[in-house]
Amino acid sequence: MNNFFKKNIKIINQKKIINPLGNIIKIINKNNEGYVGFSEAYFSEIKKNCIKAWKYHKKMSLNLFVTQGKVKFVFFDNKKSFYEIVLSEYDCKQVFVKPKVWFGFKGLGKKNKILNFSNIIHNTGELKRKKKEDIFYKW
Repeated sequence: MNNFFKKNIKIINQKKIINPLGNIIKIINKNNEGYVGFSEAYFSEIKKNCIKAWKYHKKMSLNLFVTQGKVKFVFFDNKKSFYEIVLSEYDCKQVFVKPKVWFGFKGLGKKNKILNFSNIIHNTGELKRKKKEDIFYKW
């Protein structure tokens, strides 16, 4: 992982409380490293083998947590380097992404759902998009 990724992306282990009636997974609270305020939470679904790429938020920080399935996240440093991580519903991890990072993701499970806690309300004016083919990456 190069310095750009170390500075802008953090993988945060979350607490899992084992309960014989059903486990509890803590996703985020105001004491988390990735917490930079809260304005909105939403789910993004992605079908198996489908790719949603590329996005770049000018102001939004993301806290991404896979709640269903398995998802490959890919981040691009705007030069030539990529950082990728695969998370599933069984991982107790979240990905914290600062603004100004190109990223995309691919659904690997039969059904895939990502929960995002963001610091601002989604606004298309602060978002840049590129087509999947605009940044060469072998998915």
